Amino acid sequence: MTAKITLVNTGFSVKMWKTAFKSIFNANAVIEGVKSSPSKELTEAFRKQALGEALAVRAMGFFYLVNLFEKVPLALSIDFNNTQNLPSANPADVYKQIIDDLEEASGYLPEVYEGNNAERIRINKWFVKAMLARVYLYTKNYEQAFRNADDVISKTALFQLEPLSNVFRFDSREVIFQLKQPNISFVRGNATPEGYSMAGKYLTPQLVNAFETGDNRKTAGPTRSPDHPRCRRVCLPRSTRSTRPTSRWMVLDRSTM
Repeated sequence: MTAKITLVNTGFSVKMWKTAFKSIFNANAVIEGVKSSPSKELTEAFRKQALGEALAVRAMGFFYLVNLFEKVPLALSIDFNNTQNLPSANPADVYKQIIDDLEEASGYLPEVYEGNNAERIRINKWFVKAMLARVYLYTKNYEQAFRNADDVISKTALFQLEPLSNVFRFDSREVIFQLKQPNISFVRGNATPEGYSMAGKYLTPQLVNAFETGDNRKTAGPTRSPDHPRCRRVCLPRSTRSTRPTSRWMVLDRSTM
């Protein structure tokens, strides 16, 4: 089921539409450029890495678009003459393209993370497998969803469930893929805008009391705010507004498998 966000019912939909299609256009440019280039400077290893990452990015863009808008143009070219009047595609066709892109990407990408396993800011085979598990789940192909999820979960040398206090750290072993925040701000340092924006936000007592006994999210997450004793509100943990230079946007993690 899709959320069916349209260009009419929310102000954020235009931005989501544009940014997703910008990423898809850039991915298409890489795919077309690498496949058509005769340059000997492009090694076979580089071609595979570039193609695999671009195919995965395109698939991810279409996945979120089809779930937010349902019917979207299936733009697979950077040629403006081919895409300017492209009609919306059947969602089933979009999902088929997503799966085709991810399956192809899986054959190109390495199983290890480039450089080291700490940052995890480059797409590899396990991100593709995790995305395939999600896509197959959404399309009710449960056998393939299980197979791909199990492939990721079984890689315990790379991925493990972390204590709640470590889940959103840059070096969390739950992370499958994350985006690095390189822009230093005077106000928030190098924290992600989403994390910093949570500063000063509070949970109501009703929500806090809704946690069941033994739910570690209550003890590892919210803490009482001394700044608002009369309101009996709770403040979100400081870790969500860290200004460490290692803050990241988590795209996909082990706990969602």
